[in-house]
Amino acid sequence: MNKIIKNCFNVIFIICFGYILYNAIFKNGVNLFSWNKLSIIIGVIVYILFLLACYKFISTRKTINTKVMLPIILLFVFIFQIYVGELFKVSPNWDMKTIFDNAELYLKGELDNLNYLYTYNNNIGIQIIIILLFKISDLIKVIGHYNIGILFNIIMIDLSLVFTYLVAKKLFNNKKALMIFIMIASMTPIYLYASIVYTDTISMLFPVLIFYLYLLLKERKPKKERIILSILTGIIIFLGSTIKVTILIMPIAILLYELFASKNKKKFVFYVFVITVSILITSVLWILTVRIIFNNWDSNDYKKFNFPLTHWIMMGLNDGGQYREEDVEFTSSFKTKQEKTENNLKIINRRIRWQNMNSIRRKLMCTWGDGTYYAVNTLDFDPINNGIHQEFIFKRGEHHTFYQYYTQIQHISIITLMIIVSLFAIKKPEKNETILRLSIFGLFLFLLIWETRSRYLVNYLPVMQIISFIGIEYICKSFNKIKVKNK
Repeated sequence: MNKIIKNCFNVIFIICFGYILYNAIFKNGVNLFSWNKLSIIIGVIVYILFLLACYKFISTRKTINTKVMLPIILLFVFIFQIYVGELFKVSPNWDMKTIFDNAELYLKGELDNLNYLYTYNNNIGIQIIIILLFKISDLIKVIGHYNIGILFNIIMIDLSLVFTYLVAKKLFNNKKALMIFIMIASMTPIYLYASIVYTDTISMLFPVLIFYLYLLLKERKPKKERIILSILTGIIIFLGSTIKVTILIMPIAILLYELFASKNKKKFVFYVFVITVSILITSVLWILTVRIIFNNWDSNDYKKFNFPLTHWIMMGLNDGGQYREEDVEFTSSFKTKQEKTENNLKIINRRIRWQNMNSIRRKLMCTWGDGTYYAVNTLDFDPINNGIHQEFIFKRGEHHTFYQYYTQIQHISIITLMIIVSLFAIKKPEKNETILRLSIFGLFLFLLIWETRSRYLVNYLPVMQIISFIGIEYICKSFNKIKVKNK
């Protein structure tokens, strides 16, 4: 990659996330909880020092039996997820309720109205998954519909942890990969989102899986293997994007990186072509599958009820850029997609004039300023099991302060370490980790334009943790160099 382009990206990344970091510490409060600034700063310093100590410990061990430790930790994580998932069950609400209800109706042969899927076609993927899960539940008759959803959700989260480890193993070594695995496993969304069976966690696997396939593709020599990996990558990219569109940011980041860094452009173009063909063939098969599953699909009704992309851009320009029912009612009030688009654009033009640094800051904080990643808000909509556990987690709880500070300190530490990586990257040679930061920056740009919530970051948490570990490694190596010079 050209040095000027590389350093322009690094500087822009530092400025954007530096602005987020400053506001997250000194100007936060948009998420119904205000933190003591000094406590956050001290907490971040202590947490990073703790990670540095862990890095030093794990680096100086001659051998660590990761083949034994990894399954043990994963088993503990899985058991705790099951426990927390049961404890924090909710009566399904918002989109989760609609998708569950649709699946129930489908199994009874009563899903006559597909208006929800016509309107929110981005949820067709998760709808099909839930229908299949409910069918399996009815066949085995051992586990209920909601419980099988929770189990599948946990499996998808844990697969993302495993592939985070595999990616880290390729980038570093077994010991460091284990530390990254523990870092991501220490994050509360890994557990608190167990009972929220939706796209945020079910899609968590795909960014790291796509990056892992990319690393395999780079290291494999036989052309046949590379073609097979390219075909598989195309399939995974498309399937991931049917669950959550932000999955596409990772392959775009890889494409941009290779466009500037690839030395063999012909080979690069060939494999991009294979991946593209794979995506196109998968998309055709997907359309056929959707039409077979929903045999009452009506193309005219789809055109009538479907929301244009402008709807979410319009919503992203409201106060905080979060979901607003009034915007949904506004778009729904028009009969055709063209009318929806035209009227959305009118509101977009009006709202753009209202935008200032304060509204942008508020949107950034609603997205990047919440270390709970909106988990407590979602769980507190309609909880089933009331008890003492809510007092320690929910914002209305009497003893929730520790949880709030823990999550916020961990989140701000990740942002701090991502900035540190970018600072070091200015002088360091180009590496694959640039792709990871490109994907996070792509997510930043997308959510700056789109309707947003802090939970939209959840599926990129593994990527963010790998970057933060690189920051820890850079700091440790710098300390070692200073020690050597002072001797």
